[in-house]
Amino acid sequence: MTADSAAPRTLAYVACAGDNVVGTFEFDRAEGTLRRAGEPAPAPKVRALAAAPDGTRLYAALSFTPGRTAAYDVGPDGSLSPAGEGEVPAPQCYVSIDATGRHVFGASYHGHQITRSTLDADGHLPRPQQHDGPQKPDPQQQVLEPGLRAHAVLPSPDNAFVYATALGSDRIAVYALDEAAGTLSPVSATDSAPGSGPRHLRFSADGDRLYVLHEMSGEVAVYGRDSRSGALAELQRISTVPASLGLVHGRMREPGVPDPGPDAIWCADLRLSRDGRYLYTSERSSSTISILAVDGQDGTLRLLGTVPTEQQPRGIAVDPSGRYLLAAGEISGAVTVHRIGDDGGLTAVSRTEVGAGPLWIEFLQLARS
Repeated sequence: MTADSAAPRTLAYVACAGDNVVGTFEFDRAEGTLRRAGEPAPAPKVRALAAAPDGTRLYAALSFTPGRTAAYDVGPDGSLSPAGEGEVPAPQCYVSIDATGRHVFGASYHGHQITRSTLDADGHLPRPQQHDGPQKPDPQQQVLEPGLRAHAVLPSPDNAFVYATALGSDRIAVYALDEAAGTLSPVSATDSAPGSGPRHLRFSADGDRLYVLHEMSGEVAVYGRDSRSGALAELQRISTVPASLGLVHGRMREPGVPDPGPDAIWCADLRLSRDGRYLYTSERSSSTISILAVDGQDGTLRLLGTVPTEQQPRGIAVDPSGRYLLAAGEISGAVTVHRIGDDGGLTAVSRTEVGAGPLWIEFLQLARS
């Protein structure tokens, strides 16, 4: 058996909102290419994806009212089988999972809330209560309000705290997580600059640093995190949008209002390289990815430059090998694979049409049969 044949298979799952599906693609790590693998799984109004820690299940945030979280079992060949849906009060734009794989978190931009949903003994998500009269408190689910336009919710690497962004309130809310019960308790909040719009967030591998991308200002804020209290202390705020792009400060989108416009900052996603040396952010108006170097001592950032990518890059992801960054173009309907150089630079090596409106890319590695 060769090393290549023994290596795990790498699957990329792509949430295509325009087609209402999650597509499955085999990722060739040697060539940096995607190949469709099997039929897509139905996912009406899908917005985001998250894989369970053990890799046996995938979750999708669905933008219905009431909101829904869909579960899919991952087969030995990587295929997705619907495994039920859970209901939450408001449409979902984000989903994440804690380290135990028992607690699923969601964020609702339109509902201004986050949710905690705990799987039951059979692995099922909460379903609506089926009885008349006032609704009783449901230990399987919890709803909290971090502020206006909640956009992301993510547990810390130590699974002790959960962090949520409220884009409309320019706030990052911190909650203590009771791992056994799954309950969240508010402990603190950190305010960003007015009108900056904190959107997505990522932790360093050790959890000491939190990086928050701001949709409308184009800045990344770097926070030091106290592991005992969960509190955040801002260390740096740096723009990821160079003046050469000719963009102006963005604005918050409201229901029924068109996109910010071709000259407005409209940042979307951020990812760290696997070795933690570089951070990447996507900007939709200019269809670019910014590359930032991470200081190995204090975690602060230095902007290295930008590269063009797919039209309106909504979601980006680094493959498990750490050698490639993938960018999904919401308008183009394609994914470009960029090779990551030793200096953090990005070189486009392949492009694959994946379907209408791709918003999110989630990787899983499976043992070869």
